[in-house]
Amino acid sequence: MGGLCNSYIALDVETTGLRVKEDRIIEIAAVKVIDGREVACFNTLINPRMRLSEYTKDITGIEEEQLLDKPGIEDVMPEFFEFIEELPLLGHRILFDYSFIKKAAVNLGIEFNKEGIDTLELSRLCLPKEQSKVLKEACKFMNIDVKDWHRALPDARASHSLYQALKLKFADLLADKKIKKDFDTIKKYYLEDEDFKNSELNINIDNFLKETKFKFVIRESFDSLIESTEQLFKDIDCIIYCDKIRKCKNS
Repeated sequence: MGGLCNSYIALDVETTGLRVKEDRIIEIAAVKVIDGREVACFNTLINPRMRLSEYTKDITGIEEEQLLDKPGIEDVMPEFFEFIEELPLLGHRILFDYSFIKKAAVNLGIEFNKEGIDTLELSRLCLPKEQSKVLKEACKFMNIDVKDWHRALPDARASHSLYQALKLKFADLLADKKIKKDFDTIKKYYLEDEDFKNSELNINIDNFLKETKFKFVIRESFDSLIESTEQLFKDIDCIIYCDKIRKCKNS
Protein backbone atom coordinates (compact mmCIF):
# COMPACT_ATOMS: atom_id res chain seq x y z
CA MET A 1 0.00 0.00 0.00
CA GLY A 2 3.03 2.23 0.06
CA GLY A 3 2.13 4.01 -3.17
CA LEU A 4 -1.43 4.89 -2.17
CA CYS A 5 -2.25 8.34 -0.89
CA ASN A 6 -2.79 8.33 2.87
CA SER A 7 -2.97 12.04 3.70
CA TYR A 8 -5.84 14.08 2.28
CA ILE A 9 -8.94 16.16 2.96
CA ALA A 10 -12.17 14.15 2.99
CA LEU A 11 -14.71 16.64 1.65
CA ASP A 12 -18.46 16.87 1.39
CA VAL A 13 -20.82 19.75 0.66
CA GLU A 14 -24.58 20.02 0.93
CA THR A 15 -26.16 22.39 -1.57
CA THR A 16 -29.46 24.03 -2.48
CA GLY A 17 -29.57 21.86 -5.59
CA LEU A 18 -27.54 20.12 -8.25
CA ARG A 19 -26.90 22.91 -10.77
CA VAL A 20 -23.53 24.44 -10.03
CA LYS A 21 -24.32 27.56 -12.04
CA GLU A 22 -27.46 28.38 -10.06
CA ASP A 23 -27.28 26.56 -6.74
CA ARG A 24 -25.21 27.30 -3.65
CA ILE A 25 -23.48 25.57 -0.78
CA ILE A 26 -25.41 25.36 2.50
CA GLU A 27 -22.99 23.17 4.45
CA ILE A 28 -19.36 22.23 4.03
CA ALA A 29 -17.29 19.68 5.91
CA ALA A 30 -13.62 18.84 5.56
CA VAL A 31 -11.88 16.11 7.52
CA LYS A 32 -8.10 16.41 7.60
CA VAL A 33 -6.46 12.99 7.41
CA ILE A 34 -2.73 12.55 7.97
CA ASP A 35 -1.19 9.10 7.58
CA GLY A 36 -4.63 7.53 7.52
CA ARG A 37 -5.91 9.13 10.73
CA GLU A 38 -8.31 12.02 11.26
CA VAL A 39 -6.46 14.87 12.95
CA ALA A 40 -8.88 17.80 12.55
CA CYS A 41 -12.18 18.77 10.97
CA PHE A 42 -13.83 21.85 9.54
CA ASN A 43 -17.63 22.04 9.46
CA THR A 44 -20.04 24.93 9.09
CA LEU A 45 -23.46 25.81 7.80
CA ILE A 46 -23.58 28.60 5.21
CA ASN A 47 -26.30 31.12 4.47
CA PRO A 48 -27.01 30.71 0.73
CA ARG A 49 -29.22 33.80 0.59
CA MET A 50 -31.84 31.86 -1.34
CA ARG A 51 -34.79 29.64 -0.53
CA LEU A 52 -34.38 25.92 0.03
CA SER A 53 -36.52 23.49 -1.91
CA GLU A 54 -38.64 21.00 -0.02
CA TYR A 55 -36.50 18.27 -1.54
CA THR A 56 -33.31 19.78 -0.13
CA LYS A 57 -34.89 20.19 3.29
CA ASP A 58 -36.16 16.62 3.24
CA ILE A 59 -32.82 15.15 2.16
CA THR A 60 -30.55 17.13 4.48
CA GLY A 61 -32.85 17.91 7.37
CA ILE A 62 -31.61 21.51 7.16
CA GLU A 63 -34.25 24.22 7.53
CA GLU A 64 -33.99 27.77 6.26
CA GLU A 65 -34.23 29.12 9.81
CA GLN A 66 -31.00 27.32 10.69
CA LEU A 67 -29.13 29.26 8.02
CA LEU A 68 -30.34 32.81 8.61
CA ASP A 69 -27.62 33.76 11.11
CA LYS A 70 -24.87 31.72 9.47
CA PRO A 71 -21.93 33.26 7.57
CA GLY A 72 -21.99 33.73 3.83
CA ILE A 73 -19.74 31.84 1.46
CA GLU A 74 -17.36 34.82 1.20
CA ASP A 75 -16.66 34.58 4.95
CA VAL A 76 -16.28 30.81 5.06
CA MET A 77 -14.04 30.05 2.08
CA PRO A 78 -10.83 31.84 3.17
CA GLU A 79 -10.85 29.86 6.42
CA PHE A 80 -11.68 26.67 4.53
CA PHE A 81 -8.80 27.14 2.08
CA GLU A 82 -6.41 27.77 4.95
CA PHE A 83 -7.61 24.59 6.66
CA ILE A 84 -7.15 22.26 3.68
CA GLU A 85 -3.60 23.46 2.93
CA GLU A 86 -1.98 21.64 0.00
CA LEU A 87 -3.61 18.28 0.63
CA PRO A 88 -5.54 16.49 -2.13
CA LEU A 89 -9.30 16.15 -1.84
CA LEU A 90 -11.18 12.89 -1.34
CA GLY A 91 -14.87 12.21 -1.59
CA HIS A 92 -17.64 10.14 -3.12
CA ARG A 93 -18.42 11.68 -6.52
CA ILE A 94 -15.89 14.28 -5.47
CA LEU A 95 -16.10 16.36 -8.64
CA PHE A 96 -19.58 17.45 -7.66
CA ASP A 97 -18.21 18.93 -4.43
CA TYR A 98 -15.13 20.29 -6.20
CA SER A 99 -17.29 22.06 -8.78
CA PHE A 100 -19.08 24.09 -6.09
CA ILE A 101 -15.83 24.87 -4.27
CA LYS A 102 -14.14 25.88 -7.52
CA LYS A 103 -16.99 28.22 -8.45
CA ALA A 104 -16.85 29.86 -5.02
CA ALA A 105 -13.08 30.28 -5.30
CA VAL A 106 -13.26 31.91 -8.72
CA ASN A 107 -16.06 34.22 -7.64
CA LEU A 108 -13.89 35.33 -4.71
CA GLY A 109 -10.79 35.76 -6.87
CA ILE A 110 -8.99 32.88 -5.15
CA GLU A 111 -6.81 30.50 -7.14
CA PHE A 112 -7.84 26.95 -6.39
CA ASN A 113 -6.54 23.86 -8.19
CA LYS A 114 -6.51 20.46 -6.59
CA GLU A 115 -5.82 16.81 -7.14
CA GLY A 116 -8.36 14.39 -5.78
CA ILE A 117 -9.50 10.85 -5.16
CA ASP A 118 -13.00 9.66 -6.02
CA THR A 119 -14.21 6.85 -3.78
CA LEU A 120 -17.05 6.24 -6.22
CA GLU A 121 -14.51 5.39 -8.91
CA LEU A 122 -12.66 3.13 -6.49
CA SER A 123 -15.90 1.43 -5.45
CA ARG A 124 -16.66 0.66 -9.08
CA LEU A 125 -13.19 -0.76 -9.47
CA CYS A 126 -13.24 -2.90 -6.32
CA LEU A 127 -16.80 -3.92 -5.48
CA PRO A 128 -18.90 -6.59 -7.23
CA LYS A 129 -20.62 -5.41 -10.39
CA GLU A 130 -24.10 -6.02 -8.98
CA GLN A 131 -23.37 -4.12 -5.77
CA SER A 132 -24.74 -0.57 -5.53
CA LYS A 133 -21.90 1.94 -5.47
CA VAL A 134 -23.76 4.84 -3.85
CA LEU A 135 -21.99 5.89 -0.66
CA LYS A 136 -24.49 4.44 1.80
CA GLU A 137 -24.61 1.05 0.09
CA ALA A 138 -20.86 0.87 -0.50
CA CYS A 139 -20.26 1.59 3.19
CA LYS A 140 -22.80 -1.03 4.18
CA PHE A 141 -21.06 -3.57 1.95
CA MET A 142 -17.75 -2.76 3.64
CA ASN A 143 -19.34 -2.98 7.12
CA ILE A 144 -18.98 0.73 7.82
CA ASP A 145 -21.66 2.12 10.13
CA VAL A 146 -22.67 5.71 9.41
CA LYS A 147 -25.48 7.78 10.90
CA ASP A 148 -27.02 11.05 9.67
CA TRP A 149 -26.63 10.51 5.94
CA HIS A 150 -26.81 13.59 3.71
CA ARG A 151 -25.14 15.83 6.22
CA ALA A 152 -21.71 17.07 5.26
CA LEU A 153 -19.57 15.89 8.18
CA PRO A 154 -20.92 12.32 8.43
CA ASP A 155 -20.69 11.93 4.65
CA ALA A 156 -17.11 13.23 4.59
CA ARG A 157 -16.13 10.81 7.35
CA ALA A 158 -17.95 8.01 5.53
CA SER A 159 -15.89 8.65 2.39
CA HIS A 160 -12.71 8.60 4.47
CA SER A 161 -13.70 5.31 6.13
CA LEU A 162 -14.69 3.78 2.80
CA TYR A 163 -11.38 4.75 1.21
CA GLN A 164 -9.38 3.28 4.07
CA ALA A 165 -11.43 0.07 3.98
CA LEU A 166 -11.05 -0.29 0.20
CA LYS A 167 -7.36 0.48 0.40
CA LEU A 168 -6.87 -2.19 3.05
CA LYS A 169 -8.95 -4.93 1.43
CA PHE A 170 -7.99 -4.30 -2.20
CA ALA A 171 -4.39 -3.16 -1.79
CA ASP A 172 -3.06 -5.35 -4.59
CA LEU A 173 -5.78 -4.29 -7.01
CA LEU A 174 -5.23 -0.59 -6.34
CA ALA A 175 -1.45 -0.68 -6.13
CA ASP A 176 -0.84 0.03 -9.82
CA LYS A 177 -3.74 2.42 -10.33
CA LYS A 178 -3.44 6.17 -10.57
CA ILE A 179 -6.11 7.02 -8.03
CA LYS A 180 -5.12 10.64 -7.40
CA LYS A 181 -6.02 12.86 -10.34
CA ASP A 182 -5.73 16.51 -11.23
CA PHE A 183 -9.27 17.85 -11.45
CA ASP A 184 -8.40 20.77 -13.67
CA THR A 185 -6.90 18.57 -16.38
CA ILE A 186 -9.92 16.28 -16.63
CA LYS A 187 -11.87 17.26 -19.73
CA LYS A 188 -15.39 18.41 -18.91
CA TYR A 189 -16.71 16.16 -16.18
CA TYR A 190 -19.03 18.47 -14.33
CA LEU A 191 -17.12 21.56 -15.37
CA GLU A 192 -18.26 22.95 -18.70
CA ASP A 193 -15.75 25.75 -19.12
CA GLU A 194 -12.61 27.18 -17.56
CA ASP A 195 -14.46 30.43 -16.88
CA PHE A 196 -16.24 29.26 -13.76
CA LYS A 197 -17.71 32.61 -12.82
CA ASN A 198 -19.89 32.83 -15.92
CA SER A 199 -19.81 29.19 -16.89
CA GLU A 200 -22.46 26.70 -17.80
CA LEU A 201 -21.75 24.67 -14.68
CA ASN A 202 -24.95 22.67 -14.86
CA ILE A 203 -25.01 18.98 -14.15
CA ASN A 204 -26.87 18.15 -17.33
CA ILE A 205 -27.09 14.39 -17.63
CA ASP A 206 -27.46 14.45 -21.42
CA ASN A 207 -24.29 16.49 -21.94
CA PHE A 208 -22.62 14.67 -19.06
CA LEU A 209 -22.99 11.33 -20.83
CA LYS A 210 -22.47 12.64 -24.36
CA GLU A 211 -19.33 14.66 -23.77
CA THR A 212 -17.50 12.82 -21.01
CA LYS A 213 -18.50 9.17 -21.21
CA PHE A 214 -17.75 9.06 -17.49
CA LYS A 215 -14.02 9.55 -17.97
CA PHE A 216 -13.61 9.49 -14.20
CA VAL A 217 -14.99 5.99 -13.77
CA ILE A 218 -14.54 2.61 -15.42
CA ARG A 219 -17.12 1.46 -17.95
CA GLU A 220 -17.60 -1.80 -19.87
CA SER A 221 -20.57 -1.03 -22.14
CA PHE A 222 -23.21 1.54 -22.93
CA ASP A 223 -25.86 -0.39 -21.00
CA SER A 224 -23.69 -0.63 -17.90
CA LEU A 225 -23.01 3.09 -18.25
CA ILE A 226 -26.72 3.85 -18.14
CA GLU A 227 -27.35 1.43 -15.29
CA SER A 228 -24.56 2.98 -13.28
CA THR A 229 -25.91 6.45 -14.02
CA GLU A 230 -29.29 5.45 -12.65
CA GLN A 231 -27.62 3.96 -9.61
CA LEU A 232 -25.43 7.00 -9.07
CA PHE A 233 -28.20 9.55 -9.46
CA LYS A 234 -31.23 7.58 -8.31
CA ASP A 235 -31.59 9.83 -5.30
CA ILE A 236 -31.96 12.90 -7.55
CA ASP A 237 -34.64 11.68 -9.91
CA CYS A 238 -32.63 11.41 -13.12
CA ILE A 239 -33.98 8.05 -14.27
CA ILE A 240 -36.13 9.94 -16.78
CA TYR A 241 -32.91 11.08 -18.46
CA CYS A 242 -31.64 7.52 -18.67
CA ASP A 243 -34.92 6.37 -20.18
CA LYS A 244 -34.63 9.12 -22.79
CA ILE A 245 -31.09 8.05 -23.62
CA ARG A 246 -32.18 4.42 -23.98
CA LYS A 247 -34.96 5.44 -26.36
CA CYS A 248 -32.54 7.47 -28.46
CA LYS A 249 -30.13 4.54 -28.59
CA ASN A 250 -32.83 2.07 -29.60
CA SER A 251 -34.60 4.33 -32.12
